[in-house]
Amino acid sequence: MPNMEYRPISVTVGRIASIAILGFLAACDFEPDIDPVDWQTGDERRFGNPSSGEVNPDEVTDADIEILIDEVFEPYNLPGDQVYGGSVYERADLVLKGAYAYYGYDLDNLAMLKQDNPLTEHDFLKYLNSQHVTSIQDSVTGEDFFVFAWLETGAIGTRGGLYLGLLSEIGVPNPDYPMNYERNYLAALLKSHPLELDEAKDAFRDQLRFYYGENAAEVYEFLETVDSFEVE
Repeated sequence: MPNMEYRPISVTVGRIASIAILGFLAACDFEPDIDPVDWQTGDERRFGNPSSGEVNPDEVTDADIEILIDEVFEPYNLPGDQVYGGSVYERADLVLKGAYAYYGYDLDNLAMLKQDNPLTEHDFLKYLNSQHVTSIQDSVTGEDFFVFAWLETGAIGTRGGLYLGLLSEIGVPNPDYPMNYERNYLAALLKSHPLELDEAKDAFRDQLRFYYGENAAEVYEFLETVDSFEVE
């Protein structure tokens, strides 16, 4: 995976545009005191798992491709080799996750019911203000990281694209409703409906075979591109 320095993620998500080109779409309780965390660096994948190291394009295996496909369908994905676990993005998502308990909702139950996210952006903003946690400190830059801005950019910035068809298959009433793409809610939906997620991955693999045949190196190169966000 290419090395990318840690920088804020912009609203535009490059991997979603790449998926659209493929034509794939055919049709925690809140804790007010968040302890500072150390940014994880080194030979770690963005979800905290050890990396297998650099992959030689001429020696790409099915397992290498499967890892990238899983990451493409991971709502908590971060660009390049950035590690999500312990990052300011994870902490912001955990703060947002607390809103569900605050309003008396169980995320897993909501996801099983296949309903639209009942929480609005106004609900999240009201919650953040009530808890006096509109921002948290980025332990890397030392700057304030505004959680509501993250909700509107990264947290629901992946709406549409890759997940639109998947949410339609799951049976969510309004798949294009932006708040269905709040990362905690989207992750709960995918966790609660693994069959639809597996079918989406299978359809994606079929599209890759259609465009690239059995050229594993080209598939891997494309997936690395799909996996990257545009950053400022």
